[in-house]
Amino acid sequence: MEQESPADKVRLDETLLAEQMRSLSSQAPPMFLFIIANTLVMQVVTARERWQMHSYVVSLLVTAVCTARIIRWRHINEGPPLSVAQMASLATTTSRSALVIASTLTGWSIYLLFTASAPSQYYVPQFTALSVIICGACLMGHPEAAYILIGLGATPIAFALLFTNNAILMGTGVSLMLIAALTSSFIRRQHLQLRRMAAAHAQTRREQHKVAELAFSDQLTGLPNRRAFLDQLSAVDASDGKGAIAVAMLDLDGFKAINDTFGHLAGDGLLVAVARRLEALLDPGDLIVRLGGDEFALLLRGVATLDAAHSRLLPIAAAFDDAFVVDGKDLMASTSIGIAHGGFCDCSVVELVHRADLALYESKESGVQRICGFETAMEGRVRRRVLIEQAATDPNALATLTLQYQPVFDTATMAVDGFEALARWRHPVLGDISPAEFIAVAERRGITHRLTAVLLRQALAAASHWPDGVGLSFNLSAVELGSPAVCALIFDLCAEHGFSPARLSIEITETALLRDFSAARAMIERLRHGDVRVLLDDFGAGYASIGYLRQIRFDGIKLDGSLITPIAQSAAARNLLIGVMQLCRAISCPVTAEMVETTEHLVLLDSLGVDKVQGFLIGKPIHGDEVAAFLAAAHDAQRGRLRSAV
Repeated sequence: MEQESPADKVRLDETLLAEQMRSLSSQAPPMFLFIIANTLVMQVVTARERWQMHSYVVSLLVTAVCTARIIRWRHINEGPPLSVAQMASLATTTSRSALVIASTLTGWSIYLLFTASAPSQYYVPQFTALSVIICGACLMGHPEAAYILIGLGATPIAFALLFTNNAILMGTGVSLMLIAALTSSFIRRQHLQLRRMAAAHAQTRREQHKVAELAFSDQLTGLPNRRAFLDQLSAVDASDGKGAIAVAMLDLDGFKAINDTFGHLAGDGLLVAVARRLEALLDPGDLIVRLGGDEFALLLRGVATLDAAHSRLLPIAAAFDDAFVVDGKDLMASTSIGIAHGGFCDCSVVELVHRADLALYESKESGVQRICGFETAMEGRVRRRVLIEQAATDPNALATLTLQYQPVFDTATMAVDGFEALARWRHPVLGDISPAEFIAVAERRGITHRLTAVLLRQALAAASHWPDGVGLSFNLSAVELGSPAVCALIFDLCAEHGFSPARLSIEITETALLRDFSAARAMIERLRHGDVRVLLDDFGAGYASIGYLRQIRFDGIKLDGSLITPIAQSAAARNLLIGVMQLCRAISCPVTAEMVETTEHLVLLDSLGVDKVQGFLIGKPIHGDEVAAFLAAAHDAQRGRLRSAV
């Protein structure tokens, strides 16, 4: 059994006191009325032979005291709930009243017992017995007062009856003592039952308090949770105090990688460490909550402007500059923060949270700023993203996806080696949607497989009519790289259109390899085993590509355009490109250069030994129905160059 703490004992005593006062509030007034009535009857019966005024002093005194107590209880019952201190004071007053009334009635009863005439004196034990039983029953909720009444009322009179030398009265005295004992025993049992009920009630309240704490707190970090956050926001909304508050949304960048690398226990430890560090940086009155996962929210009070809120968040952002120690390991975590200020416009706190969430998204998308404040333009961008997401899940809308084909030339002969399929989407409502937009949406919604199927089927249908020597390059989304289903889809569609897998090149980016290197390598090996060529796209964009070249065999490398654009004006850029070319020659991998925009680019790339080129200078993207004419024109141009050479 759980040991009762001092705080639990205090709560039990308070609960018991409240139950006692509740019982007394309904039982005390009738009890005082009974005492008044019984006293007056006793006065009339025993004073028939003595009508002197002084004989009524006691009964009138008792009546006055009891009437005052009745009035007092009436005010208590009709007034506001009593505090614990007031209830304790009332219990003490009730005990003192019982002491005064019991002492007065006892002395008066003993006096009457020995001074009244024989018939009248027999009413004294009856009066006492009735008083003991009735008052004891009424005061069960407050046993201290009941014991006073019984002890000072019944016991002295019972002993007095034993000394009357009257057999009837002596027998009545014995009976009265038994009545007092039985009544006291009954009161004790009832009081113990009341204590058990109070203990059960206190336990229930403790459990309810624990449940309430669990309902409003995060079990892992001990921070308030989403429900507590919404309650606080509702309170702010009700007080109309939004003008001086700001809401910030925060989550950890790369948290999944930490979970995957070090395990979920380390991830949980990191969340706890983050919570403790952020708590220590909050100003009084501010609130930090964990919304779930690696998401946190902050409610900042007393900030007049967005800039002031931004300044308050600088220490929060800086807190991630130092490592978090979890189980003896130093774990580095970064964060993105979005913030919205309540004085920015007239909106509800729920809308304020939404705007902070939009700012958080912008912060994560930018990748360069930790703290991003809400701007009105964000709503338009988000609205567009939502519409794109809806369109991306609509088969009719996906039917409007088209492809253009950009030619890739062999540098030595300037013959067309193949075409790269480039997705285009002109939506009837949203207008032109760039691949960067709809592919990012598809990756978030997990529907890249659907887009891949639509676009690859369309590309293979067109390429199946090209000459056998012309290949097709197709870009694969990063999230698709580790999916076995995509391999099956590629081979099935090639078979469906009678297109040789050897004419198909799948382009993947270095960032795709970062998601799951083992799965990516397995898929690349499977594609190459099925004669599909695999090209490493955007090589040199800034990632650790040398390790990939050592571990995975590629059929070709496409240089990132950032390596090509500056070579005409920058000697350093040319030297860097020379170094990259030497690396590619070392692994015997053909090189394609994209974004060839000027003749100088083409001449330099040819001199450096680049195998293939593509760009606006030599061939812009064209529609599928223009490919045949383009190939014919390119063939004629090549023949013309050969005749000139001869």
